[in-house]
Amino acid sequence: MLAKRIFSSVVLIAVVIAAVFQTWVFNLLIFACTVLGLIEFFGMLEHKGISLYKYFGIAVGSLIPLSIMWHFELTRKWELFFVVLVLLFLIIMQLKRRENTGVVVGISTTIFGILYVAWLFSFIVRIRVLPNGTAFLASVLIITKLGDVGGFLVGSRFGKLPLVPLISPKKSVEGALGGLLFSIGGAVACKPFLPFGYLHLAWVGFF
Repeated sequence: MLAKRIFSSVVLIAVVIAAVFQTWVFNLLIFACTVLGLIEFFGMLEHKGISLYKYFGIAVGSLIPLSIMWHFELTRKWELFFVVLVLLFLIIMQLKRRENTGVVVGISTTIFGILYVAWLFSFIVRIRVLPNGTAFLASVLIITKLGDVGGFLVGSRFGKLPLVPLISPKKSVEGALGGLLFSIGGAVACKPFLPFGYLHLAWVGFF
């Protein structure tokens, strides 16, 4: 099991590094993660018996990162038009259904999935296209991953006080503090390629 974890981690790290520095790898990876995330999200809701517009949500959600990759930025008027168009399509599809129970839930969860998965994840693309975006993106990944590593190492070794048992029974207060310290350390370690002071970076890692 350990050997498999190490192998998969090495492969994943190699892919992520390639994505940070190679635009086509990055675009392909982000698009794939967005689509898979939408499938996973809508699949979970379907499993709970919620009648939604899965394929429509996946199609619309996948357009969001693509529009940024193709440098098509929506203005305020275009954003309003886009939202109205999505709602109009959802209402038209609902009218074609014979079953009208749970209409509000179905439409709401479809829109929420698009915003929660695709729109929020698209900020990864926005970060990379900024000036010095490669360094910012690498920093986000380093800080986030070190937070996970710190939480796991400290939590598995010293974790005793449960953090939020109702949500995640195995998470501990000690693990959360370990993750926080590792994130701060990761942010400070990014100083050589970020134009910020150490205190600024410590706050970035903290948040």
